[in-house]
Parts: sequence; structure tokens; C-alpha cells
Amino acid sequence: MADDEQGTLSGLKSRLDALGESIGKNSGRICNTAGDAVLAEFPSVSAAVCCAVDAQRHIARLNENVPEDRRLAVRIGINLGEVMVEDDGQVYGTGVNVAARLQALAEPGGIAISGRAREQVDGTIPVGFVSMGHHRVKNIPTPVHVFRISADAPTAAADSSGPRRKVWALVITAAIVGLLVAAVGLAVSLHEWPVSLGTSRDSPAGVRLPQVRVAVLPFRNASGDPEQDYFADAITEDLRGALGRFSEIGVIAGEALAGPADARTTPKDLREQFGVTYLLTGSIRRDGETVRVTGNLIDTESGLQVWSRHYDRPVGELFDVEDEIVRSVAGEAKVTLDRVESERAIGKATPDLEAYDLFVRGRAYLARDTRDDNIKARELFRRAIERDPHYALAYVGLARTHYREATRGWSQFMSRNVSETEELARRALQLEPDMPEAYEMLGWVSLLRGEYQQSEVQLRKAVALNPNSLGTLQALGNTLTFLGDAEGAVRCMEKAVSLGARPSSRAAPVLALAYVLKNDPMKAIHFLETYATRRRDYFFYAALAIVYAELDNTNDAKAAAKQTLRAWPFFSAEDFARQFRDPGDQRRILDDLRKAGLG
Repeated sequence: MADDEQGTLSGLKSRLDALGESIGKNSGRICNTAGDAVLAEFPSVSAAVCCAVDAQRHIARLNENVPEDRRLAVRIGINLGEVMVEDDGQVYGTGVNVAARLQALAEPGGIAISGRAREQVDGTIPVGFVSMGHHRVKNIPTPVHVFRISADAPTAAADSSGPRRKVWALVITAAIVGLLVAAVGLAVSLHEWPVSLGTSRDSPAGVRLPQVRVAVLPFRNASGDPEQDYFADAITEDLRGALGRFSEIGVIAGEALAGPADARTTPKDLREQFGVTYLLTGSIRRDGETVRVTGNLIDTESGLQVWSRHYDRPVGELFDVEDEIVRSVAGEAKVTLDRVESERAIGKATPDLEAYDLFVRGRAYLARDTRDDNIKARELFRRAIERDPHYALAYVGLARTHYREATRGWSQFMSRNVSETEELARRALQLEPDMPEAYEMLGWVSLLRGEYQQSEVQLRKAVALNPNSLGTLQALGNTLTFLGDAEGAVRCMEKAVSLGARPSSRAAPVLALAYVLKNDPMKAIHFLETYATRRRDYFFYAALAIVYAELDNTNDAKAAAKQTLRAWPFFSAEDFARQFRDPGDQRRILDDLRKAGLG
């Protein structure tokens, strides 16, 4: 485009014309276009294959007399799958997603077809198929067997007679996606809603409270085997995480429900305490290679059960079970989401049950937050990766163990642990580019290094991908505090607390300082007394000294200052204040520390 804009546009138009001509000749219908991408449906897979071969031959002839570095080649992907057809003719669904992923696997000028589609045409038309192996494709939970179409195929249109389902019907089609590729490897993702990160500090991403709130109570282990408790916990945690990705739903934090959600608690109690709209309860029974998952959805206002279902599946289909539960909950909550976003939100990172089992066991050890358990978690995450090297969440879990080691004082090589954390998080993003957990880890790493602006970008990305991630909201609140946006930090934290989160002992003192900078030291004291009760390190005591200094409580400020020096004899008030980017915030924090006797 930079060298010859008119020539490139002319070449693009001629190739799109060739593609459109082939689609029409083979009874196809163009459903959508996006830049240089085309989505079409056909009455049969054979019609789609004939169209693809005909189009590639036509485009190859257009490229014959064009210098190699000026050629515009087309990749084509063909898939057979269910799609939803809107009344405007556009189609959505997993069938479309797979076709889009297949075209990216094709060679320029080539055609890639899914194994499911290949079965429909094998032997019916004169083309050859060369296996490209099984591929994991973005947002699709199970590997797709991909074939490359080779040899000759007929150029005449395939027989397309037969009835065709109309709008609002659940139809079976062959979807063909063409994507033009220039020298710079241009790529377009079809039918994926863009995520807006937002840049205004006045409205941090994800702070507006959802109208629909769901509390997922711990699924009960009905197996009679205590060794399977972690399995039920994993189902609960994954359902919370999956639902949390829908921006229209607020998911109450599990830790907030641990105390009040006992046998005597009624749905109305939870509605009054947390504003819960729906309550999801259930049980799981794993018996050998079979699993039964039971789910119940209760309207907290009426107390009536509005949905109930059980699923008996082989253990290997566990992911499909969760998929069905989340879809049903989203539907009962009347969340207006299109099917593609639903697929993205509940997609599993791995279909390998053994790797998943290792991962959730590692996550259970990680939650205990001790040095020995951190080592056990690391070993389990490593084994999960050995079992499935493409399991992105396992890389994030492993990254968390290194971050814990760096920030808990469990390592003599902090910088090495931080580098390991970053490397593993980036590896996870290579495998799953839209993984909020990986962006959260990068945000924590940047925060630890004092790269606050970079941390804000990464954490806003994570919040945009999962608006109800409690850890990410806390991390973003921390970063905004240091950047001088105390108002935004407090909104993030209040959103997290409204969902039942208990701020971590690491985040609580920072966010208490956000209240100080908002001129609300009484709220800061309450915040520290309520949440910062477990791990009281030098940062906690320094924050406490600052808050008491703001309240002119000299005696308590000096007592907190002594505790600060006891926890960290080398404490420097100047270094502590320099963490804050705004000069006015720096002066205020330093003055308070000196008032407490730490300057």
C-alpha cells in the first residue's frame, strides 16, 4: 500500500471479484465482509470445496504476470458446523470461528479444511487431502484435525439442489472464509467483538456495577471420597471464572460466601447482603470414568428454583458439561450476549483431563499461600505443562509461584523470579492471546518494577477481558494509587468489595493510602482494620503511620513507625514516598512519615 496504493487496491478488488464470482457460481451466499475478509455459506461441503478450488485457480492466473513481491494471495478455510442465522443474513457460531482459524493455517494460495468437513466429500469429488495434523485453535476447546486440499478438482459448479433452511433456524452449513495476505502478513479475526480498554482515568474499565449478580456456591462433592473435594472445588472456581467474563453479570467472590452461605442461609439473606439476583448451587459425583454434575438456579427474590438440570457424562467430556451449565445460567439471567462471545467466555484452555486435574490440584496448593505449598503447586503446574505444553493456564499458575516466591521473601534471587514470572506469562499469551490472567500477571510484574504506566495498560486489558476479576481490580487499584488517580483506585476497590472480595494483605495498605489521598483517613483506618489483618509487613505499618499522622494521632503514628522499623530496619521515608508519581502526593506522604518520626 505504501509503494503503490492504487495498484494494490486494484489488485485487491480483482481478487475479491474472482472470489465473489466463484461463490455465486457454486450457489454460495456471502454472509459478511470485513476489509479483505469474506465469509460465505454453501448448501453443501462439496460446493464450498469446488468454489475454493475454482477461486484459487482464478487468482493464480491473476498473479502469473505479477512480480513475486507484489502478488496478493488468498488463504481459504472450510468447515462444517452449526451456525445461527440472524434475520439480516449474518451468521455466527463456533462453525464460523473454526473456519476463520482454518484459513490462518492455510498456505497463501492454499485451502485448509476441517476433518469434519472432509468426511462429507471424501471420494465424491476428485481432490486430494493431506493431513496437517491436529491443531489447537483460539477459543475452540478441542483440537481440530486439519487437512490441506491438493491435486485437481472440478471447475464446474457442484450440484446445489435441495432445500435450504431460512433465517432464525439452526442450520448446518459449510463456511468458507477467504483472507487476503500481503507482504506484511495482514490478519483479520472475524466475528469477535472488539474489547475497548479505555484510557480515561475518570472511568476505569469495569467499575460500573452489573445489574445481574450471581452467587456460585461451592459445588458439593457427592462422591463420598474426600480425595475428590478438589475436583468439586475446581468446577466451582471455573464456573465463577467463566461467568465473570460476561460484563453484564457480577459474580460474588467465593471467599465472601464462605461464612454466610451455610445451611441456615436463605436466598433472600444473600440477596439482602450481597444484592444477589440468582444463586447457582450444585453437586458433582465422580465415579471412575463417569461424572454427574447437577446444577440448580434459584431466583433469590422469590426463592423459587427457575432452572435445574443434571449431566451424566464420561469424565473426558467434563468441559462440555461446564459449557452447558454456563450457557444455561447466562440464558436464565437474560444476558443479551451473542453466541460467539459466549463461546469465547466459556472456552477451555485444554481438553486433556489429566493436565486439567494436575492444574486444579496445583491451584489448591497455591491458595494455601505457604512456602512448602508453593513448591508443591509449582511441581504440579510443571507436570501439567509436560502433559500438555499448550495449556496456557498452567503457565500462568507456574508464573504465580515465581511471583509469590519473589514477593514473600522466599527467594534470594528476586530479580530472577520476576523475570521467570514475566517469561511464563508471555508464553501463556502466545498460546491464548486473550487470557486476562496472563495480563494480570504482567501488570503485577510491571507494578513490582515501578513501571506504573505499563502496569496500567496491562491491567486495563485484563479488566476489559474479565470485568469481574477480583485480583485484577485490586491490582489496577494499586497501580492507579501510585499513578496519582486515587479516585479511580477507590472505585476499582469498591467494585471488588461489592462483589464480596477481601482485599489481599498486599493490596489493602496501598488502597488505604488511596483513601488518604482522597482526604478520607477515617475510611482508610476502617479499611486497614477490616482487611489488612493477616500479613502485617513494613508497608502495612508505614501506611498505618501515615493514616494516624493524617488524623493528628501522634502517639499511634509513632507506635506504627516503631513497628515499621522493626519489620524493616532499613526503611527510608524518601524511597517510600518516591513510589508515588505525583509530586504533590510524594510531598504529602513524606510529610506524614516525618510527622510519625520516620523522616
